[in-house]
Amino acid sequence: MAVFQYQALDERYAPASGTIIADTPRQARDQLRSSGLMVEDIQPVTESPQNFTIRFQFRFGFRREAAKVGPWARQMSTLLCVGSPLLESMDLQAKQE
Repeated sequence: MAVFQYQALDERYAPASGTIIADTPRQARDQLRSSGLMVEDIQPVTESPQNFTIRFQFRFGFRREAAKVGPWARQMSTLLCVGSPLLESMDLQAKQE
């Protein structure tokens, strides 16, 4: 699923804008039309992962904790790839910490 940013007009021709989640731009347009909006413009929302990481670090201040996420994710990925159930993998990770 992708996120799309739209600009539209409602039944009274008042401007409306926001975001919507859909698989394709066409599906997003159809969803907006079914809710009574006339779509003027629709664009996919793109955000670079680097900007997200920087904002995450400054907003929450988890620099040290964020460094632990990489190894945890690799271990979780390995456990899931060998066929371990998700809950069991999470229990093993929790016990290890």
